[in-house]
Amino acid sequence: MGLSAAVFILVAANACFHQVTCAPEDQHNGAPGFNNGICAERYYALWREVCCEDGTVLRPGDPNMRCCGQQTFDPRFSSCCKGHLHQEAGLSCCNGTAYSPLNSTCCLGAVTTGVSEMVSDCCETRAFNPVTQVCCESRIHQRWPDFDCCGKERFNTTTHLCCGKDLDTIVVKPSAHHSCCGKESFNKTTHCCTADTLEILPLNHKNCTTHERPPASVCLNTTTHLCCGKDLDTIIIKPSARHLCCGKESFDKTTHCCTADTLKILPLNDKNCTTHEHASGWFFEIQIQPVKCCPLSQVFITKTKPN
Repeated sequence: MGLSAAVFILVAANACFHQVTCAPEDQHNGAPGFNNGICAERYYALWREVCCEDGTVLRPGDPNMRCCGQQTFDPRFSSCCKGHLHQEAGLSCCNGTAYSPLNSTCCLGAVTTGVSEMVSDCCETRAFNPVTQVCCESRIHQRWPDFDCCGKERFNTTTHLCCGKDLDTIVVKPSAHHSCCGKESFNKTTHCCTADTLEILPLNHKNCTTHERPPASVCLNTTTHLCCGKDLDTIIIKPSARHLCCGKESFDKTTHCCTADTLKILPLNDKNCTTHEHASGWFFEIQIQPVKCCPLSQVFITKTKPN
């Protein structure tokens, strides 16, 4: 084999690496096969034409170029959005509008400038920075300590409550003992809120059989954890189904008791082990009504007299 023939074969083999199809039959109309590709079942020149997604062949082109409408472009230097060419690389397309993800964000087809898509979240059609801002449904607020969302508004969790069936009503929180009852607040140490009619009644009222607590801020798996403490604000591990609360600790009711006055955990055979945990003569049993969204979980405290 002569030197010229060897060079020809080497060049042809290298060119085949860049082709869509490279076969002996690719030689067409006298053009060398290693310069051709196949686009929509017809030949095109790889090094001067571009094969578009719709099968159209455009010029000028090379293997690095792409189609944009009826034009070709090099994505290293330009961008295409909905058939329109933009002389800037790295742009994305948002409902027909070209934008840079480095300093803008696309939310539901609308572009928000000044907020990088690398760090933003969407609040419906607007972007926001979740580090410094919060989205309350469709409204964006600055993020402040001790504040949370209540509907579209934000509220101070230390001075107010978020009440109502849809959690969209802000009411004053006179003390740490106050909870929601419908769209009102009540002092759970002196009153109760009926579960069915949402009436606020004195604790000694005959219909005062249940208290309503405000929506829980964390989910509680009642098979693995207990909700304990005087104000029912402490979640602890539940080692078994036999364990109950004693203050802010748990105990096995089959082997120990919890004294009513000092809340001490003692063996069942101890002389002071005459009562189980209660408050003002009442046991507390926690029941969770699970719902899809954790902040909407309703916690009810059912009162039953001890044996």
